[in-house]
Parts: sequence; structure tokens; C-alpha cells
Amino acid sequence: GAARFGERAGEAPELPADVAGEVTSWALLPLAAYGRAAGTLLVWDGLDDRAESAGFGRADAEFLAALAALGGLLLEHARGAEALTRAERARVDLASRLRELDRLSSVGELATRVAQEARAPLASITAFARRAQRESAEEDPRREYFEIVAREAERLESMLHQQLEYARLEPARLAMRNLNTIVQEALQRVSETLVQRRVRLLRKLAPDLPELLLDEPRIRRVVENVIGFALESVPVGGRLKVESRRSGDWVAVDVAHDGARGGGELLEQLFVPFAGGAGGTGGAGVGLGLARQIVREHGGEVRARGEGEWGAILTFTLPIQANEDRRHARERRSPRTDRRRRDEPPRRGDV
Repeated sequence: GAARFGERAGEAPELPADVAGEVTSWALLPLAAYGRAAGTLLVWDGLDDRAESAGFGRADAEFLAALAALGGLLLEHARGAEALTRAERARVDLASRLRELDRLSSVGELATRVAQEARAPLASITAFARRAQRESAEEDPRREYFEIVAREAERLESMLHQQLEYARLEPARLAMRNLNTIVQEALQRVSETLVQRRVRLLRKLAPDLPELLLDEPRIRRVVENVIGFALESVPVGGRLKVESRRSGDWVAVDVAHDGARGGGELLEQLFVPFAGGAGGTGGAGVGLGLARQIVREHGGEVRARGEGEWGAILTFTLPIQANEDRRHARERRSPRTDRRRRDEPPRRGDV
């Protein structure tokens, strides 16, 4: 932090090696401004023909000190200008993101209104198709067409319902629940589909999972949506693996199928609602997007990967520590009667 002057090169290790042998005097001054060091100013003189070097005089030292002060101010102002440039660039990027979010918000509101308006005609189409199917004769070839119309209309109605849920999630209603129980109930709901498609279920649920503070209906929707996507991808006669496990401070549930494996970009598209292009997930992205949103609100994450014999493995994780913190916070709350008792004056004999 202080200026140094000398007349022997060995006293200044900062001198470049290729000139150290030709130095008769040197000066080393800090480049600082506003109490912040920005660098060092090193000045040296070459060999003098005289027997003794005069070194740097008082005027030289004052000049170098002023030069170092100006250099420190220059570097400090340059640093400030660079920080302002970065801040301006960040402001422009943030303004661009805000405009994009505003546009997406408008698109989302429009999509929500379209979904609300489209559900009524779809329900009418389904009802008329089912009625026409019931009134047609058994040998009528149109019965199959009526069934297709009704099934596809019901599928569209389910997709629109999921889209509305994705756009409007109500506040969570938390309670202590066992995740394995929720997974078992979800598997029971799809058991008939597994039998019809001859899908072999490989189930491995860890018995040592701790109870978590969850919104049970919404976590059940997560499990059902993830399993539903896997069932859409697994071929007839294929395999479906559902596994729960504890991984450090997390509880994880893996749902894997042995269907066709997509590339990395396609795996990323799984969570994008109505992703287009070849291999797009279509409406399945709504269910997975909803699942990711619910899990994130519980402090977890949903990921997809391909590995070994499995075409895709979807894993969602939930934190154990965060759930325990919330559970203990609830346990620390005192009943209303206890609060009233604390407010009362102590009675004789009370400690």
C-alpha cells in the first residue's frame, strides 16, 4: 500500500527478468482510488554511465505519485463504467423478459378462455356419440365410429381440464401422508389398463420412507399424470417400472417404461404443454407440466432421462428436511386454550 524506491534490482522481485540486470534505480507505487487497490505502477531506469546512479529525486517521486493516483482513478472509473454497462445490459434483458412474460400471460389467458368455451361443445359431442352408439344395432358398422368419436372427445375434454388446472392451482392443503400409499392408489386406478395392454408392472416401494407434509390429492395427480404418460409410451406387452426410494434428504419416485427412447431435446420437450414437431408430446405435456408445477410448489423437482433398457425414466423428488421443518413448526403451535392459559395471571402454587 506504500510507495517503494530502490537502486538494486534484487530488491524488486516484480521487475521483469529480462531487464533486471540493466536496472540502476526503480520505483514501485500502488494504483489506488477511494481506498481500493487497482494495480501497481512499476518504473525503472537503465544503466547509467556514471559510477553512481542518482536514483529518483524528490521531484521524480512526486511526479510518479501523481501519475499513480491518476492511474488508480482511471482504473476505478473504468471499473465503474464496466459495471454500469453490465447493469444496463441486465436492465435491457430484464425488460425483454418482462415483455415476453406479458405476452405469454396474454396467451395463457386466451388459452384458458378457449378451454372453458370448448368444454361445453365437447361434452355435447360425447353425449350425442354415446347416444347414437346405444341406439344403433349391434351389427351396425357405425358403432365403431361412434366409439372413436366419443373416446377422442373425452380425451380432448380431459386435456382441456388439465390445461385449466395448470393455469389455476388452488393453495395447497397439507397433511402428513405416506407417499407409498399414494403411489399404490394411483397404480390401482390403472390396473385395468395394465391388464388390457398386457403391460408387466415392476413395483419396488421402499418400506422405510418417512411421512411427508403433502397435499395428497395434488401429489396423487402428479403420480397419475406421470404413470399416464408412461402408459401412453409403453408398447403392448411392454414393461412399466415404479420405484420409490430415499436418496439422502430426498424421497424419489421413478416411473420408467421400455418404449421408444427419444433424444435429449425430446426429453426436454416432455414438460412443454402441446409441444409441436416430430416426436412432440402433444397434450401429454400438459399433464407433465402440471406435475412439475405441483412438485416444485412442494420444494421438489421432476426430471426425465433415458437409461439402459428403459426408454424414459421420469423421476420426481420431494425434500424430507423441508417437510420435517414444516411438520415441527406445526407441532410447536400451541392450542388456543393454552394461549389463553398463558395470558392468565399465575395462581397460588404455580411455578
